[in-house]
Amino acid sequence: MTGLPLVLTGAFPESATAILNLPSLPANTAYVDLTLTAYDADYLDEGHLVVNGQNSVTLFDTQALPQHDLVSVTLNPIRTPASLYHVGSNTLTFWHDRSSGYRIDTINVSLISGTGIVSIFPAIASP
Repeated sequence: MTGLPLVLTGAFPESATAILNLPSLPANTAYVDLTLTAYDADYLDEGHLVVNGQNSVTLFDTQALPQHDLVSVTLNPIRTPASLYHVGSNTLTFWHDRSSGYRIDTINVSLISGTGIVSIFPAIASP
């Protein structure tokens, strides 16, 4: 993963991009789960994620809690369809849609089949 941390605390709308390099994507992969460690993830609809220019996924959603204001938290995984990804470089574009913004520090990637976890890529944060 390159491009981390992603700091989205300016005027909205704004975006920042991380690159996810997938060395493999087994045929039985149904989903890619992204587990974020985020700072200040305290507003519902604060932002959204676009994978390889396709599909928009709301960030934080019901996990956006007042107690996440100005603290770093590891959130439950965001489940995305494996069809959005390919072997090699994948672009994850995070958008800041409202509020004072947030920061993405790490992204842990799990490849999920219909029966369970296929592969896990450890959380990586760029310096």
